[in-house]
Amino acid sequence: MITTSSFFSWNVNCWLAYNATNKNLYKLNLIMNNLFSALSDVNRRYIDLWQQQQGTYPKSSAYVDIPSPCAISSTSTEVYWQPVATTPVNDLQRVEQLVGITIRPEIQALFGMQYAGDMWTTFQAITLCLIQAWNQDDFYRLEQNQIAHLQMLKKLKRQPSLFIATTQDDSRIITVNNVTGAVMLDDLITGEYQVLSDHLTQFLTQLNPIII
Repeated sequence: MITTSSFFSWNVNCWLAYNATNKNLYKLNLIMNNLFSALSDVNRRYIDLWQQQQGTYPKSSAYVDIPSPCAISSTSTEVYWQPVATTPVNDLQRVEQLVGITIRPEIQALFGMQYAGDMWTTFQAITLCLIQAWNQDDFYRLEQNQIAHLQMLKKLKRQPSLFIATTQDDSRIITVNNVTGAVMLDDLITGEYQVLSDHLTQFLTQLNPIII
């Protein structure tokens, strides 16, 4: 079973090496430590919920016959999985280059530190699905979708943001503002938004895993 300490330690070392030339390394290290701890805790609580209620690791029918480092076992209809650290760390440099922005490090880390299945949670009264990359091909698809999203925002002259979760309403997604770092409930049709949390780490700590 995945442990928070081993998963967390691996990613801290990787991100320190990856960002070793950053002038604000101390501040970046603090941000990453907090982010890694928060996401590892979501992982742990999600797995614990499945084991307590279902007696298994998380499972999904969406990933049948799709290889992944995080797949534990499978049947003809379901795949059992747990989060697995990426080796090496994935990054969103291609997105940055094509769109012409610098993506916040905590967003990079959320998508780059692990392979996992999407995780259903609640935030206050909102039911949402936290988006994760199942394998490297899935990460590439995520990059393309983020590029399309950012290009649409640029065309509409809105501040850049990256989506991190879907909701049960197809017109609303959870995004992180790439300028302020705030986590928002974003209406894709009207452009209106509601700030849910000041930063990503705070948002992750307030998620409550559920089984759907």
